[in-house]
Amino acid sequence: YMPREELLNIFKKYKYDNEIFHDLMSYKVRELLLVATVYDAFSLEQDGLLSEKIFGEYYNLNLTNAPRVTSVTSATEAIDMLNKKKFDLVVVLSRLSKTETIKAGAQIRGILPNIPILLLLNDNTDLVGLDHAQDIFKAYDNVFVWNGASEIFLAMIKYVEDNINAVNDTQIGQVRIILLIEDSTRYYSRYLSHLYRELIKQTSRLIEEELQDESKKVLRMRCRPKILLATNYEKAMEIYEKFKEYILCVISDMKYPKDGVLDEMAGVKLVKALREKRADLPVLLQSFEQNLEIFAKELNIP
Repeated sequence: YMPREELLNIFKKYKYDNEIFHDLMSYKVRELLLVATVYDAFSLEQDGLLSEKIFGEYYNLNLTNAPRVTSVTSATEAIDMLNKKKFDLVVVLSRLSKTETIKAGAQIRGILPNIPILLLLNDNTDLVGLDHAQDIFKAYDNVFVWNGASEIFLAMIKYVEDNINAVNDTQIGQVRIILLIEDSTRYYSRYLSHLYRELIKQTSRLIEEELQDESKKVLRMRCRPKILLATNYEKAMEIYEKFKEYILCVISDMKYPKDGVLDEMAGVKLVKALREKRADLPVLLQSFEQNLEIFAKELNIP
């Protein structure tokens, strides 16, 4: 026999644990505004509607609420549209000239300072001369490179959602954080696409094994780890200090800026600094230069 009060407490805890899921991932990208030239807009239509491609990515990963995409062909049209309707994310495609690209981001930021704005470069040739210290990064939250792969849109959407939801979801649901440090726009654009796909697939498999209720499966997907990207040493340390209780693992490149200068050993220095704070922190170091493997072995990391 169980006393009524104890039974009620068990029920309340069960109900509370389930209701927490409703409070996670409160920010979702449901409306996306794409700013592109007429040529790019035509190319997207010719290759198949972008919204259908994004929906296909969501469908293949059993995700719900794929965003609706609205296209405009200039910054002026974008501002008119933003004044008429609420959007959750703005993506500016970069075939606009560099000056126009910076101006487009700045104009949108001027009227809506809190809306996420991402710059999407067409291909790797647009990366020549790109510097993270340029004025272009003052107008945009980040820069990605497309190369014709539609999965980049999934990566950008999840990148924005994770950055906005990280504080709330860690505090309410103790959701974990994967910290990725990579300064190459080319590589993090590809890497995030693959990382999100694998993370979502693995989370789905775990949920399938644990739950039968379809509605609960959808809610539990909100508990997947968040991926936060840093492009330099200082930003990586800032993210770690902010979410140190929730860091699941760290994936770091070997070479990226530290103290404003490109440092070939920044990854090693970061790992040493983090290991002093948390000796058991799982870390993965990445580099194309095999001669740097010795430093990873010294730190006892893969």
